[in-house]
Amino acid sequence: MKRILRSIIFSSLALYFASLLLPGLQIRGGLTTYIVAGLVLSLSEFILKPVFTIITLPLTLLTFGLFSWIINTLIFYLVSILYRPVYVSSFIFDGIYYKGFTIPRFTVSLILSYFIISVTIYVVKRVAFWLSENS
Repeated sequence: MKRILRSIIFSSLALYFASLLLPGLQIRGGLTTYIVAGLVLSLSEFILKPVFTIITLPLTLLTFGLFSWIINTLIFYLVSILYRPVYVSSFIFDGIYYKGFTIPRFTVSLILSYFIISVTIYVVKRVAFWLSENS
């Protein structure tokens, strides 16, 4: 029970930080919307992720685990379909220039937007879990 509650809280925080960092993620509503979205994300990860992992086990093994990022993206896509206040759109990346290293400005498509947002949510959640276990 404690693990599920932590997962809901960390999912809500990850959604909040991802919506601040990435303009392609809009969550309409206040605090309760983030909590409900975190609940839907956590429940879908607890229920659907093991099923998808077992079904796609050969692909995951073949890609040395990289296919798990696609599973996370698919779960986030399902969350955005199931819970309408979570809205994902394509956006424009303004580019980066730092000490001669340049990433030009480009438009992020909808599929890539889902992927980037799901990776951001995953990383924020993993860091939050790591910090909570080490404190």
